[in-house]
Amino acid sequence: MCIEHASAIDDPSTSDAYPAELLKVWKTQQLEDYDRLKQGWVLSDEMAEEAIQTSFAKPAVVITNARIDLSGKGGIAPGAGGGGGGAIGPGARAGDGGRGGSHTTYEGAYSPPVDEINRLLGQSAISENEADRSELPANPGAGGAGAGAIGPNAVAGDGGGGGNSLSAAIDIAALRAAGLDHIEIEVGEGGKPGYLPGQHSIDGKDTVLKFVTKDGDILEEIRAAGGRGARSAWSKLANGAEEVSIEDFDTGFRITTLMTVNATELRDGLLYTLGGGWSRYFVPTFPCDAVWNFICTVNLTRPLGKTALGFYVALFDPTGREVACVALNISPESKPGNVHFVMPIGATFDKGGTWSLVARSKEFIFSKIDIEVSERGVV
Repeated sequence: MCIEHASAIDDPSTSDAYPAELLKVWKTQQLEDYDRLKQGWVLSDEMAEEAIQTSFAKPAVVITNARIDLSGKGGIAPGAGGGGGGAIGPGARAGDGGRGGSHTTYEGAYSPPVDEINRLLGQSAISENEADRSELPANPGAGGAGAGAIGPNAVAGDGGGGGNSLSAAIDIAALRAAGLDHIEIEVGEGGKPGYLPGQHSIDGKDTVLKFVTKDGDILEEIRAAGGRGARSAWSKLANGAEEVSIEDFDTGFRITTLMTVNATELRDGLLYTLGGGWSRYFVPTFPCDAVWNFICTVNLTRPLGKTALGFYVALFDPTGREVACVALNISPESKPGNVHFVMPIGATFDKGGTWSLVARSKEFIFSKIDIEVSERGVV
């Protein structure tokens, strides 16, 4: 059936007019007509012209015989930020480039005087001509690339931040005199991209040098910060959308439902939900990647006008760290009444405890539910 008549048949108020026997007769006749004609239904010249005009008139973007790479480029120089992703489509928005890491010189209790450092550097410096820079690989600490996006109002990913680089000169003789026994080195693990719905990138870990005595006391610690991961493209509001403000609440904006669910179907303005309202969630083991489905219902008491309205639903781990975020955008065409969102949000569940799903703007919390996460069989 076409969309219009399929909707009429599915309408509970008119279902008696379309019994199953009648629909089977229609289907049989339809197939018999096809077998008799041995061809598809006739497409007139007028219908073909309309299809052509609808498909190709005023294209927003035309690309012919070209390879397009919309992903940003990772940083090459040490500590360089990654490039933001590109975007193609009406209303599409490219990602921001990642912030480059800073460079600092460490000065601590066991750092030699500046004059001594300059003297040592002058003796061991390598000239620009002696250094072969023709084939530098991507360096540890460089920022990651942002993902690209295609489609109407598509939002591309941001590039990851570069890790900090740090120079240090240490007076080993003085450290030995203080009891230095060994040096512990922790090489920071690189950051990881978020690949689940709304999941933020994972920050790069710090690289640390510890000068330790035989008894385990730390005489000196040098730390270079890892790069900071980018927020998910899912967490960006649509172009031109305004965040929900306290003024919107004063005029009747309300979030009436925030609930995790196993599955939900949105049909005819109603939500058909299976397994909703959890208070506990079990994982087979930690860490575990998982995606939660949730319902968020907004009640509008007035038309929005010309501007879209947006807010966020974020997932927080037991330490209070935001690990995922999904932006929800209310179209300006939305009529007063209930506006339903059925969305996924994902994360790597790496610890037990109270995880929180929060509907919020950048300044206000609108609704919050807590869910106890534990390994299966652990109460």
